[in-house]
Amino acid sequence: MVAPRDAAYIGAYLSTFLFGAYNVVAYHCSVVMYHRYKIKRLHMYLLGTHIALFLLINWRCIANMARSLHGIFHISPDGTINLHPTWSAWSLVENTPWIMSVIVADAFIVYRTYIVWSQNYLIVAIPLLLFVVDFGAAIFLLVGMASSKTTLAHLIHLTAAFAAATLAANLICTVLISLRIWRVRSNMSGLTREGLDPLSGVVKLIVESAAIYTVVLIAEIIALGVGSAVYDVLFDIQSPIIGIVFSMIIIRVSRGQAQGDTSESTDGTIAWRHSSTEESVQIRLQTINVTRSDVEAQHEGPKVSTKTNFESSGYKPVVLYHRYKTKRSHMYLLGTHVALFFLITWRCMATIIGTMIGIFHVGTYGVLNLHPPWSAWSLVENTPWVLTTIVADAFLVYRTYIVWMQKNLIIVIPLLLFAADIAMGIYFLVVMANSSSTFRYLLHVTTAFAAATLAANLICIYKHCQSSY
Repeated sequence: MVAPRDAAYIGAYLSTFLFGAYNVVAYHCSVVMYHRYKIKRLHMYLLGTHIALFLLINWRCIANMARSLHGIFHISPDGTINLHPTWSAWSLVENTPWIMSVIVADAFIVYRTYIVWSQNYLIVAIPLLLFVVDFGAAIFLLVGMASSKTTLAHLIHLTAAFAAATLAANLICTVLISLRIWRVRSNMSGLTREGLDPLSGVVKLIVESAAIYTVVLIAEIIALGVGSAVYDVLFDIQSPIIGIVFSMIIIRVSRGQAQGDTSESTDGTIAWRHSSTEESVQIRLQTINVTRSDVEAQHEGPKVSTKTNFESSGYKPVVLYHRYKTKRSHMYLLGTHVALFFLITWRCMATIIGTMIGIFHVGTYGVLNLHPPWSAWSLVENTPWVLTTIVADAFLVYRTYIVWMQKNLIIVIPLLLFAADIAMGIYFLVVMANSSSTFRYLLHVTTAFAAATLAANLICIYKHCQSSY
């Protein structure tokens, strides 16, 4: 059974992890919006939703991290961690953006349902009523949260009512959007359907119907119903999940890749109407031949504007997979990507787990147990950091070699510095594994490793700048 305070810290760390992922997706969403603006086809509601979610989710996650850090650094002599009561000003600062982000997300999915179903008012009648109930429950929750007379049981009931209204609205909208997409795909002609990957279609269906968000809401209701403290974790991760899910929908809609936006036709095309202009653009429903290379797509039709080419041959979410399908996969790039993915995941998960262990094993005097540098846990945490640095340095040296047309003399110095970097990395791990090593000596070895890494990176950056001019 997870204790409430433990759940609060687990939620804070997981939300931090997802917060970083959301910012990556939000950056890509901003780039797509900027290109839409350049070609004068920007959808203002999509832009407004993106900005609102970005501000609210950053507010929520930063406040959550600050509250958790404040609790860690203000430990009572008996080891009690102070997270403030739910009716405190700090709690309102943290939970207000969470409630507002949920409202913005619910409004967006209702609007998305309205657009997908060809602006049919009857279809969205029930989702609209549920959204009004959701909005009212959110206000009651904030009022109850601001009152010091509200009991914990009453607050849980208000939270459950808000979550239930949100779940009902999202569940109906998810079903309606999924049904619409399934109908569009079913009405496509056999010729159009030949190039569609069934698994890809399922993934797109999950993304565009916000099914992941609905699953999180169902888990929240179950946790509240059984009285489990896991609901604290789910509430903390809800905001970044909202940002990731709805930003991906905004990206697909803005790039004209979303399915079932308007009326379907038997040849698999969809007329997508942009509200910023009165034009209608015929968009082929994911029937672009993915076996064509990017170069061929960019040079096909020299009279086509390069601005419109951005949408057809721009960024692909799974670049290496598409390169593999076109038999143009670069094994070194793939190997670097896989290595960095596993090492960074290893490092971050070990850091999160190690910090949480330290928090949950607070000493008598409030001292956090983060283990000495020569402990086994420290090696588990720092080994992937060293390996990640070495993989990144190797990639940068190789990149310099390629940029300079594979001239061996150019990378002599970077290679020597990279060899020194490897040696210092190995020596750093050896010193860390030795329990007789002093902290000062370990600090000197770490500085030498960082200096070798910095030197190799600076010389490679300098060579890159030379090649550019």
